Amino acid sequence: MAEPIIVARGVRFTYPDGTGALTGVDFTLHAGEAVAVIGGNGSGKTTFVETLVGIHIPEGELMVAGIPVRPERLAEVRRRAGLVMQDADSQLFMGTVLDDVTFGPLAAGLSEKEALARARHALEQVGMAAAEAKAPFHLSAGEKRRVAIAGVLATEPDLLVLDEPTTYLDPPGQRELAALLTALPQAKLIVTHDMRFARAVCTRGVFFSGGRIVGDTTIEEIVRRFGWEM
Repeated sequence: MAEPIIVARGVRFTYPDGTGALTGVDFTLHAGEAVAVIGGNGSGKTTFVETLVGIHIPEGELMVAGIPVRPERLAEVRRRAGLVMQDADSQLFMGTVLDDVTFGPLAAGLSEKEALARARHALEQVGMAAAEAKAPFHLSAGEKRRVAIAGVLATEPDLLVLDEPTTYLDPPGQRELAALLTALPQAKLIVTHDMRFARAVCTRGVFFSGGRIVGDTTIEEIVRRFGWEM
């Protein structure tokens, strides 16, 4: 059996002010899985997904694509896991869509020719190839989200981590995003409060409370057990 994309065992993290954000997370994600990360504000879900790309360095065992999340391995980890932020504007800062999507591959050391090829392929994957010359701030919320995803896809990660990806999207935009994510082959971890979206994209969900996972089951069972229909 292939090595899991994520292995977390006893993962803990405490902020400098003493707040214990993660208190012992155990979790496994396999290739091709899409898992919803659900829980209330302050439950630890966002801190956990941020550890996966090295924003925080936790205690315990945390492996991404077989690489330990340690300071000396972060460059490798970030080549294997890509984070799509809640606010797409936070990831779009170049003059054109193509420049934005090319940025990641160039930063990883690819030649300009290779980076452009990856960027254009990623834009095709998300249906935004025709917008490569546009300025990102001229795009709709849904288009910005697609370009932000393309920017991550251009680095060819094994794992996509998405933080509240339906934010600012109208229902048609949410349906289009669900279809896009379902079609992508990467493993996905999706922080969301939207159970309809979770049902459309994810095969299971994990429920965070008190800095740890207290439920790992189907979306329907999480709704039933925790009353989480939002």
